[in-house]
Amino acid sequence: MNRKRNALRQLMGACAAFFLYAAPSFAQLPSNVDIDLVEGPAANQLDVRLRANGADFGQLLSSLTFTVRWVGTSPATLTAGTSPWCPGPAFPIAPTTQVNSGGFNYRTYNAVSLVPLDDEDNGGCGATLTNGAWVTVHRINVNNNTGCTEFQIVNDSYTAANNRNFYISLNGVPKTGAIEPTTALRGNCAPDCLGVIGGTALPGTPCNDNNACTVNDVYTGTAPNCGCAGTFQDTDSDGVCDANDPCPTQANVVPGQSCNDGDACTINDVVTANCGCAGTFQDTDSDGTCDANDPCPTQANVVPGQSCNDGDACTINDVVTANCGCAGTFQDTDSDGVCDASDPCPTQANVVPGQSCNDGDACTINDVVTANCGCAGTFQDTDSDGTCDANDPCPTQANVVPGQSCNDGDACTINDVVTANCGCAGTFEDTDSDGVCDASDPCPTQANVVPGQSCNDGDACTVNDVVTANCGCAGTFQDTDSDGVCDASDPCPTQANVVPGQSCNDGDACTINDVVTANCGCAGTFQDTDSDGTCDANDPCPTQANVVPGQSCNDGDACTINDVVTANCGCAGTFQDTDSDGVCDANDACPLLPVLVNGDPAMTATRTPSTTW
Repeated sequence: MNRKRNALRQLMGACAAFFLYAAPSFAQLPSNVDIDLVEGPAANQLDVRLRANGADFGQLLSSLTFTVRWVGTSPATLTAGTSPWCPGPAFPIAPTTQVNSGGFNYRTYNAVSLVPLDDEDNGGCGATLTNGAWVTVHRINVNNNTGCTEFQIVNDSYTAANNRNFYISLNGVPKTGAIEPTTALRGNCAPDCLGVIGGTALPGTPCNDNNACTVNDVYTGTAPNCGCAGTFQDTDSDGVCDANDPCPTQANVVPGQSCNDGDACTINDVVTANCGCAGTFQDTDSDGTCDANDPCPTQANVVPGQSCNDGDACTINDVVTANCGCAGTFQDTDSDGVCDASDPCPTQANVVPGQSCNDGDACTINDVVTANCGCAGTFQDTDSDGTCDANDPCPTQANVVPGQSCNDGDACTINDVVTANCGCAGTFEDTDSDGVCDASDPCPTQANVVPGQSCNDGDACTVNDVVTANCGCAGTFQDTDSDGVCDASDPCPTQANVVPGQSCNDGDACTINDVVTANCGCAGTFQDTDSDGTCDANDPCPTQANVVPGQSCNDGDACTINDVVTANCGCAGTFQDTDSDGVCDANDACPLLPVLVNGDPAMTATRTPSTTW
């Protein structure tokens, strides 16, 4: 919509200029006009070029719009620029504010002119777009640019959405055209040693000459025709470069050669893959101590005097002997000739598990020597309540004591307790004394009351009162019209939210001020302003009795005839002027002749001096 309005304004301006332009007619217009953005003559300049196709053009360049785009990460900014082609009112170009959108920067340039290029008397510059030739029409400076930045005139989704596409109008006539797709480069855009525009691979910077024998490779020569070279590396100066030398820091050393690592614990020393010298660690018993330092080299982790196990269960305090053997002391604590390891009760002579004994505990029976040589019997607890039968007043009932609370299984009793003979009994419960125990009585506090019986809840608003499940009394709230007011309190119980005297609508167009009556009906006052027996709603002229549009009447004006009542109940007739001279017949001395009065030129031309009127 904005584009249409802008185009309309431009076209109107161009049309105004066209009619002010002195030339009698315009020459043939170009069929289309192309646009291009190229590098300018200075390192920080961009040139905008136009190319007319089909004809030269030097008249009214009514309107021009184009948008320059560059990457959004660039700090570069564009100036308003100047026109080396046509400065002044014939080509007044101006930019919009620079914006950033969708990863790009944009700046749009607009020109709207009312002065033809060739109208030099009114500010025209005499410039021309030559058929088929690119003409630089505007020059823009690039500021704050770093690196290498690509600039391009574009039509894209952003320019389309914001009315910024390329647009040109000649003599008020819109023309299509193409945008040259090439980009303009500004900034540090020289190729580096790899041919990358604005790249960092410059002479003196690191590279790789692909020679493993060199280090510190750098680019040499001049970009983009650079070489790459490094320094030959031979640390041990044996003529073999480090990259090919298995031991680059030791001259003429090769892994696998015999050597001496100076360690008495190793044998078969050779140069290792990492150019050290190492042998095989000699540890016959694999205990981590080499044979040269091990007092018992064939027994792992064995030292004379060290604890050991001679394999005889009857000995204790076994230690390694001086000749690396193992021996201990015979153990028999109760001196019964049986060593402790073979004696089931080594601290009690001639005692065997399973023998009868007495543990001295009245709560146990069948006491015997245990596997650990103690004396224990079976705990006797017939009811398995943790109290032995000897100490339990009710030994056949678990955790039962006379006087303790219990449950006799009868729902009609309460306060059940264990009796002296370990039975259970309680008190019969009948709160309302009606002969029915509370457990079986649906209303235990009200004698002879049963849910569902008729009752009276004392509320005038309810009907059908009955005893509830919880023994209360309740009825059904009666509200016939469902307005929240019970029928007993509602003046109009069959009409929701209706009260006598309230405004209503009786459905009769002939009445006004309708209100609810005492019997809950609805009635109003008959309205007949002119008292002609027809109510105002049905009366076409309610303020005039017996008057109907179309009836004959008299509007009191002598200049009208055929007066009738109008649709809005007024009275009007047809203005009568037979000779159509603007004077009604009633006031016209000669109603059949137009303007024939003394002094009229027409009359003077035809009358004779002797004629009288």
